[in-house]
Amino acid sequence: MNALFRHKAFPLIAQILMLLIFAGLLSLSLGVAPDSAEMVKILRNTNLSNLTVWAYWWSLIIIIAVIFGRWWCTICPLELINSLTAVIGLKRKPGKLVRSGWLITLFYAVILILVIETWLAHRIPHRMALYLSGLFLFALLSGFIWEKRTFCNYICPVGHLLGLYSMLSFFGLKVKNPAVCSSCASKDCYNPNRQYKLTERSCTSNLNPSKSSPPTQCIYCTQCMTACPHDNLKFGRKNPLKRFKNFRLKPAQAVFLLMVSGFLIPELLEDNEKLFTILSIPATKLNSLLQTNEIWSRFIKFVWFILCIPGLLLLITAVGNKLAMKIRFKQTLIEVGLYMLPLIAFLHAYKGLTKMITRIPYLPHVFSDPKGIDTASAIIHGKLNIHSGFADNLMDIAHIFGPVIVMLSVFVLIAIVRRNANKHSISLSAAILYALTFAIALTLQI
Repeated sequence: MNALFRHKAFPLIAQILMLLIFAGLLSLSLGVAPDSAEMVKILRNTNLSNLTVWAYWWSLIIIIAVIFGRWWCTICPLELINSLTAVIGLKRKPGKLVRSGWLITLFYAVILILVIETWLAHRIPHRMALYLSGLFLFALLSGFIWEKRTFCNYICPVGHLLGLYSMLSFFGLKVKNPAVCSSCASKDCYNPNRQYKLTERSCTSNLNPSKSSPPTQCIYCTQCMTACPHDNLKFGRKNPLKRFKNFRLKPAQAVFLLMVSGFLIPELLEDNEKLFTILSIPATKLNSLLQTNEIWSRFIKFVWFILCIPGLLLLITAVGNKLAMKIRFKQTLIEVGLYMLPLIAFLHAYKGLTKMITRIPYLPHVFSDPKGIDTASAIIHGKLNIHSGFADNLMDIAHIFGPVIVMLSVFVLIAIVRRNANKHSISLSAAILYALTFAIALTLQI
């Protein structure tokens, strides 16, 4: 693999290929929309583009990031677009707000609550196409305005999420011989004069590859490997727990992770109707009081799950820390975000696995009817039956692993705490309690 990563044509060829694939997927989803409320849930599975993007591409990049690292960023076509436009752009330095991470956190909140859950971009192919086209436009514009790889580093929510999950991966960039890097005169791997080359460019994330940097910043573009005149960089196995020694999240990153934790609640527990109904009571009551329509009802429900439930957990923990240990709110926020990272990452990967399994019965039909309208209509009118026996058997096995994965995250959490300077606070208890709640809820679904 390292020989491939050092090849001058990599990842350029892979990025061009992915750009063509996504262009094809967009062509199969533009203009494709359900003609009834009943078709909304079905069309997301019968449209080839929608099924590919949300059930398999998204799930796989999450799973791969947790185990191997953020390899999607290596071949992402948005990075190619951003890099090309940055060459002829204004090359302005990103401001403090952009670099703080709060912009990307706000962007992700808008995507989760408005674009995905309220506007249903994950269920309606035409809207998915518009959403993905918007991301391409963001990458293009940010390349024209800001320097280097600003979009990937400070704007793209996908890369931000994968970077955080990659903290748990077993692989990373390594130096073969530190002495070679120390004696290197050219420093091609991070020489600013090479940052706008098409290939063999220096790190445009402002990292020194010869020094250990957390994968939250490195997008694995492999350019430093091809730029190195001594062939002294490689990707290899790493102990993920060592990355957490005295590691601190930014406040914006902690809020980002808390929002993802809230997003996973309905994603993982919606099959448990009784529990899901109980958790939704505040949002249901508010919708009933305001007599909201369907769109506003979804908006309020997911504001409750994505913002309010994690916010309440954080508030209760912060009050406990303040009263018992005089710990400031900011420190509690950082601790809670860090301690919940393994749980969120493992659960997100687990959700991706179950999503891929449940969509297996639709695979034989999406290639004969890529747009999926006729297939969805046939299912609705009883002319086509989707046989899910094999997928159901796999799901029975997968459900067993849900609680196991949660408990594994607790053990990883405890190992992280032992390597982190902030060891004794209510934040740890809150994170473990949150994990145990998920474990119990997932156990009830078996």
